[in-house]
Amino acid sequence: MKTLLTMLKHKAIVTKNFRQFIAKLQEREAMHDVSKFQQDEFDGFSELDSAEVFKLYGTDEYKKRISENKGIKLHYQRNSHHPEHFEADEANYGFSFSSMDMMTFTDLLEMVIDWKSACETYGTNFEESLEISMRRFLPSSHTEYMIRMIASDLYGTKPPAVIGFEATVSKKAD
Repeated sequence: MKTLLTMLKHKAIVTKNFRQFIAKLQEREAMHDVSKFQQDEFDGFSELDSAEVFKLYGTDEYKKRISENKGIKLHYQRNSHHPEHFEADEANYGFSFSSMDMMTFTDLLEMVIDWKSACETYGTNFEESLEISMRRFLPSSHTEYMIRMIASDLYGTKPPAVIGFEATVSKKAD
């Protein structure tokens, strides 16, 4: 009987913790891109034809148009689901790393959902966009693996190869 009670207690605690995570995700969903409706960001987005700009994703023209837009820069500063949010932090450390490596799991999850949603909004290919983003932001192998696993789990994209598995196995065998 004690074992059953322990198992039921554990199940109840797992449920509680899942609900906390779900509440966090629901909060992020509700707050996603709300800052775009602030006048300074809205003006910046209004200057762009977002559909046309997004179709240029990965090109020099895209980079130029985005980098010159103050509203977009403000949006990145205010929203941690954008890798650009962490670029100022990157400069302060005095060594190079990917801004994606500073993101939390929930930042990465929201980012992948945002990228997929942008592709659906503007009629572009999610898997191609994902490849461009990996080249653009150059995440560490671990962060890239996590991003690809999230995309695979949520949207059925090709799962990533297991990174570093052979090295881990050979180290444990020694």
